[in-house]
Amino acid sequence: MQFFRPIAVKLSVALSSFLMLFMLMAAISYFNSKEYESSLVTVVEQALPDLRQSANATIQVKELPFLTEQLARAETQAMRRLAMQDIQHFNRQIEAYLAEQSNTQLQLKFAAIQSELEHLDQLVDQQLIYQHKIQQRIAELYSFFEIFESTVNRSTFSTDWIVGFSATLMRVARLSNINRLNDLRQLGSQIEQSLEKQKLMLVQMDEATQQQALILHEQIAAIIFDQEGLLQMRTEQLRLQGRATGRNRFIRSMVQDFGFEIEHQGIQMQRQLSEDVGILRQSLHQQTYWIGLISISALVFLILMVWFIKIQVINRLVDLKKRVIEQVENPVKQLSIKGYDEIAELSKAFNFFAEKVTEHKNRVELLSRTDALTGVHNRRGFDYHLERVLHQAKEQNLPLSLLMIDVDFFKNYNDFYGHQAGDQSLKEVANLLRKVFMRHQDFVARYGGEEFACILPDTSKEAACQMAEQLINFLRAMNIEHQASQVSQHLTVSIGVASCEGSRLVSAEDLIELADTALYEAKSKGRNRMVVKQ
Repeated sequence: MQFFRPIAVKLSVALSSFLMLFMLMAAISYFNSKEYESSLVTVVEQALPDLRQSANATIQVKELPFLTEQLARAETQAMRRLAMQDIQHFNRQIEAYLAEQSNTQLQLKFAAIQSELEHLDQLVDQQLIYQHKIQQRIAELYSFFEIFESTVNRSTFSTDWIVGFSATLMRVARLSNINRLNDLRQLGSQIEQSLEKQKLMLVQMDEATQQQALILHEQIAAIIFDQEGLLQMRTEQLRLQGRATGRNRFIRSMVQDFGFEIEHQGIQMQRQLSEDVGILRQSLHQQTYWIGLISISALVFLILMVWFIKIQVINRLVDLKKRVIEQVENPVKQLSIKGYDEIAELSKAFNFFAEKVTEHKNRVELLSRTDALTGVHNRRGFDYHLERVLHQAKEQNLPLSLLMIDVDFFKNYNDFYGHQAGDQSLKEVANLLRKVFMRHQDFVARYGGEEFACILPDTSKEAACQMAEQLINFLRAMNIEHQASQVSQHLTVSIGVASCEGSRLVSAEDLIELADTALYEAKSKGRNRMVVKQ
């Protein structure tokens, strides 16, 4: 019986060796699986939230220029305060994000942006104060007009003096409408020279009439040329307006630079995440290699183990990394990893955040090219679309027409019916433009204030003129009351049409200038009409 013991020993040793190898393999597999789980949890619980916060911060920074634009264009103190409240709410969100970061440079840049925003708020506040004082001075000026008319009716002023003084008052009335500082100074000098000339004419009057005229001269001079006169306050208002505009542009530049850095930080996080996934893949590959060496004696078991790891883990991680890189390059693609584990959840999370980033990006882009009041495209959308269709028309040798449309006497409409009614009339005009220019290639935009623009691709001069006349007739049929108009009892528009053939197409600036010239001519000829230039 002792001859069989060596075989038994060998079998025991072989079985023990197999069991030891199996246990070693099991131990190694267990510890490696724990390490993999820890690495994957780190990616899911730390890297993804950081990436989401970076994406949200990038989107929020892109909204700041629109908030500063609202502040710079605030027409009342209430609008200024509301704009600052929105900006402060934005500041708190960005401060919370920066507090979790260790980037001192970003914190310093954001502190500089906050300082510039405070200065812009101060400029807008001062500008609104001057605006209120100017309105008071304009009220005094209207009262003076009534006094002047009453005095002229009771006195024996000469006709030449009355005509000259009335012309001076017409110049004074223009002070509140001039928006260029040099023009304002020139007009002030003209008014001063005109008043001096009027004083020289007083020698020809009797003493009582001279006294009345001198009183009128002193009153109008006080309203215009005092230290807080209309001319000085308008000058200060235009200076503040220029400074506020410059400050706003500077802030937009700073915010753009700040946004680029945050976006760059997010890209670095994405790259780091991809590198972490790559390192994890390499680590798993090495672990699989060592498990294969140890499990040679248990080939079938180890082959199944390797197959499982290869198919269920490594290949899916490689596929995930490849699709993540493809999605970064092409956001339209969706990640699709089957399963109910962390890798599948990771792909779903990537899809979710990619959709959110794309959604917010499209929303911001749409808002930036849409007019908030009328719902049509704004000036930015107009400029972008005109360059695109102009290039297309040149390539395909197609005609292109541009309509510049101005609501006649809209300022009078606002003064007579109020700004809310004015806003409503602009909405109705915009809705009418959508109905008239309803082809898929037609493009309607609010060019600024009461002015609209319509781009008509593949439209000849005759067709553009026909559509312009149709617009005028439809607006006449709507019969929107406008008692303050000087050309009609209903709301009217003046239209400038510019049309070019494909072979003769010019630049966008020249086409706009041509349409503006036509619009100016239509207004010069009495408004409520259309003029075409080619």
